Amino acid sequence: VQYANVFPNSFLTLFAQVQPFVKFRSAMVTGPKAILTFVFAAQVIADVSNTETSSPRTKFHARTSGDLMQAEVQANGKMNSSISSEDIQYMRRADQLQSSFRMDRQEAPTSLVQTAKQPDAPDELLPAPAPSGELGLGALEVPNENHKICEVGGSGLILPLFGDNEQRWPNGLRLFLYFIGLLWMFEAVSIIADVFMAGIEKITSAKKRVYIPEIQAHVTCTVWNGTVANLTLMALGSSAPEILLSLIELLGNDFYSGDLGPGTIVGSAAFNLLIISALCVLAVPTGTVRYVRYVSVYAITAFFSVFAYVWLVTIVSWSSKNKVTRTEAGLTLSYFFVLLVLAFLADKGYIGCGCFGSRSPLDEIKDWRFDKEDPSPEQLTFIAKKIREASPKELTDEEVEQIVLRDYVQPQTKATHRRISANLRRKSKPEIFQDEPGSDKGDKPDKKETAKAETGEPTKDTAKAEEKEEQPQEKDSVVDVLDFEKHEVTVGGKDKDFIMKVIVMRSGPAKKKVTCKIETEESTAKADYDFVPIDKKLTFLPGQTMASVNITIKAASSHESNELFRVILSDASEGAKINEVSDGGAERSILSVIIEAEDVHSKGAIGAVLSKVNWDEMQLARVDWGAQFVEAWHCGGSKEDQKDSTWWEYTSHLRILPAKLLFATVPPPGLCGGWATFVVALIEIGAVTAIIGDMASLLGCCAGIKDEITAITFVAVGTSLPDTFASMGAAKSDPYADNSIGNITGSNSVNVFLGLGLPWLIGAIYWEGKGQTPKWKHEYSDLAADFPDGAFVVKAGSLESSVIVFVSCALTCIGILLFRRMSVGGELGGPTQQGKMATAASIILLWVVYVGYSIVDTTMESGNEQVRKK
Repeated sequence: VQYANVFPNSFLTLFAQVQPFVKFRSAMVTGPKAILTFVFAAQVIADVSNTETSSPRTKFHARTSGDLMQAEVQANGKMNSSISSEDIQYMRRADQLQSSFRMDRQEAPTSLVQTAKQPDAPDELLPAPAPSGELGLGALEVPNENHKICEVGGSGLILPLFGDNEQRWPNGLRLFLYFIGLLWMFEAVSIIADVFMAGIEKITSAKKRVYIPEIQAHVTCTVWNGTVANLTLMALGSSAPEILLSLIELLGNDFYSGDLGPGTIVGSAAFNLLIISALCVLAVPTGTVRYVRYVSVYAITAFFSVFAYVWLVTIVSWSSKNKVTRTEAGLTLSYFFVLLVLAFLADKGYIGCGCFGSRSPLDEIKDWRFDKEDPSPEQLTFIAKKIREASPKELTDEEVEQIVLRDYVQPQTKATHRRISANLRRKSKPEIFQDEPGSDKGDKPDKKETAKAETGEPTKDTAKAEEKEEQPQEKDSVVDVLDFEKHEVTVGGKDKDFIMKVIVMRSGPAKKKVTCKIETEESTAKADYDFVPIDKKLTFLPGQTMASVNITIKAASSHESNELFRVILSDASEGAKINEVSDGGAERSILSVIIEAEDVHSKGAIGAVLSKVNWDEMQLARVDWGAQFVEAWHCGGSKEDQKDSTWWEYTSHLRILPAKLLFATVPPPGLCGGWATFVVALIEIGAVTAIIGDMASLLGCCAGIKDEITAITFVAVGTSLPDTFASMGAAKSDPYADNSIGNITGSNSVNVFLGLGLPWLIGAIYWEGKGQTPKWKHEYSDLAADFPDGAFVVKAGSLESSVIVFVSCALTCIGILLFRRMSVGGELGGPTQQGKMATAASIILLWVVYVGYSIVDTTMESGNEQVRKK
């Protein structure tokens, strides 16, 4: 392109007519055609510049409309008040998007030249000249961002892959391909979500040793509090696609708010609460119930799950309509931390909820397990009392017995089962628990039995005692106690393998043969690298009070630091139990073995630095990483399983093989305590989510469906499918409903506070500092007068009514679950199949009402907005 003489007004008007047709696309246009088109465009500029002869002129590089604007500024000798350097940059960027080697229209280049040269062109082809000293911005074409994503010239963050050529494909073909592709991406995101959760489980399962001054000993406990882990890492794991979609949409849309992210979060919340809850009700076998155990935590998360969406409507529609300020976005994000603190306090018992009662009475016995021992009658009485207090309805003796045998006691013999049942029926009557002064129930003696006892005649109690003595199958009430001789052992790392002897002690009558399980557990010391793992049964013969097992400690390599592994004692047989006051509690005893390395100061500076790295962990991670690719490549996960695979399994495997191989690049959970898996998987989820967002927009655009409707249907359902199967599995296997429906409310709250609070805070800070720009004025032409300083605009539109309907449906659903808790004893399951079906159908109907109303309301709001713009 040559230098041209430009006149401020007349040339701009003509160039504005010619410039939109001069577009290039290097990827699709052949080389000669691109070169010819480029030459013809240069000739047009040269010919036009030579036809004008008047007024002062300025030479410049006539390439874009941004250059034209700069030329006019130089020609006038001053900066026009309506044209800023930011405007020039914006128009240059618009021209780059619009004219960077694109040939959207197929007009012949020669016709362009003829049209430009034609002296008698009709006046209506040219826009009216701008007044002197002003630039005719109206003559310039609207930037490319106004094209729909499925139209020629439109694009998303990543898709379409084939650019404008793909946009010219038949619409029916594109609909089919995008729909199939979206289903494939949903399956792919479920795979990487499982990998992500594996990393989170590794992180949250981390343990530490804490010194307790009261007992003057170290105890082993988890690093993460269970409630905090569920509301942070676990919620992020289950909601990562929705949260990242909202964030990526903002960043990829030049910090303008979109419809897909917020719509997906609201739609996903509706699907989680309504559809997943209904399916969990059906998943529990008929005749059994599952109830929420930690009611205070559930009540807090349920409140915030509704409050979050009420707050959403407040800031978008009532507080500052169509605008989100930094303060509002900051408060939205801060509610996430408020929820964490309140849930943590409720978990610790400091907060009670009036509608559900204070902390659950079952919390006092949550760690009571009698798997291998016989609880005393007093213990059974106390357990039964707490079960009755926690139950939302009055339980029968049979129901109390069922709960005790399911959750607290697992008798090993029929005799033990009969004795426990008898004790429960005798001790767990409601009147036994009435200990108020003056109570005349449960403690009033029988006058006839008292008279018999005074005369020496046999009473009912003595008869029962004699009957009990005559039962040889009953065991003594005193059981053996098993425990390690020591709970912490330090051994020095050596240059060769050596044997460490672990001693287990037995205290008590020692009259019977008893067994227990002994196994090793990794920590910083790794199995097969630092020690040889064991998993065996330890046997005590009658009269034997001590047993031992040998563990091989591997030779220490250079640059090792102090490492730790644990030896676990558990699963004591009948007639024995684990010492409940030992490290590990009543279920297992823990021996911590510390392998001490040589003095780091003797290794020098480099050796001291290298000793900070766990080289055994790195070596193990390398092996596991390679195994991930082998498992991803073979159908069934291995060569052996692949031989037995069916043709359908082969087809399914080949269908998703690219995703498996891609996600095998994520580091294994054993590396860096799971954090490496967490970070890399989060990045890959973000990439997959970006593709899902583009593909969902393309599908909706080709089908004529708004992004809001696509979000609450296709995207919300697809991103929630992994949670659906996980919750149904938890409803079947877990004895309580906390992990199935209890986590739904927490996840929905986190979706709003993180998924909208964080992106909106970024957008509000950006636009309050940026102010209005030409693109912002064009995008929000109807709101420019309301926000003269610019703002982060989030149009209320149909969001207000959609959220109001969702909140109504959510409250109704929570009310149904609460009614079931009061009537049948639990939120999930039920005594009859008909009752379960009726509950599930009612909750699913709420989701249908919400989705149907949102679709109708969004369609009507879209039509109204078009009318307002016209």
